[in-house]
Amino acid sequence: MTSSNSKWIIPVLSLLVIFESVFIVKLVVNRVPSNVSDRLVKEENTLGYSAKIDLVGNSQVDRGEVGNVQVVLTAEEDLSLDGVDVYLRYDSAGLEILTVQPTTEFSVVGRNWVEPENERILLSLVETQENGQVNLNKGQKMILADITYQAVLEGKVDLEIFKSGEAMGTVLAGQGENYDFITEDLAILIE
Repeated sequence: MTSSNSKWIIPVLSLLVIFESVFIVKLVVNRVPSNVSDRLVKEENTLGYSAKIDLVGNSQVDRGEVGNVQVVLTAEEDLSLDGVDVYLRYDSAGLEILTVQPTTEFSVVGRNWVEPENERILLSLVETQENGQVNLNKGQKMILADITYQAVLEGKVDLEIFKSGEAMGTVLAGQGENYDFITEDLAILIE
């Protein structure tokens, strides 16, 4: 075989391999009964998220009073977490953050910052032990942080979790992926 004849063999063989792969995938997909594939799609779409992160605390306090808010993670499916980044926004004119006590479930607290000038709390928890993950079973809850604040100014103050997609956001990371989650913020009425 001359070199001019062999130049076209590799591209042709590559195309044949691609066409064969597409053909095999179509055969396998077409063999799944429609009622099974419909059930699989419906089950996937009914869940929609892997976890829920709530802010739990008093929704009404008196001015000058010290209050408490917990950041609670609820697993909606079995989770294996490598780490969690929690980003909270708050009104620093209405609340003075006194302490943020992170959970001891993770081996390293990478960041535990309160930034009143930016009106945010940043908390990073990472698991570095040999097994490398914090596991939660479906329905299990974990308090990620316990926040103590003093109510400074009368009125409604929102404490909210902001998700990724912005410059920074809350992330649940596990097994090389980020888990989808929903959040529930907290409005505090200071009288």
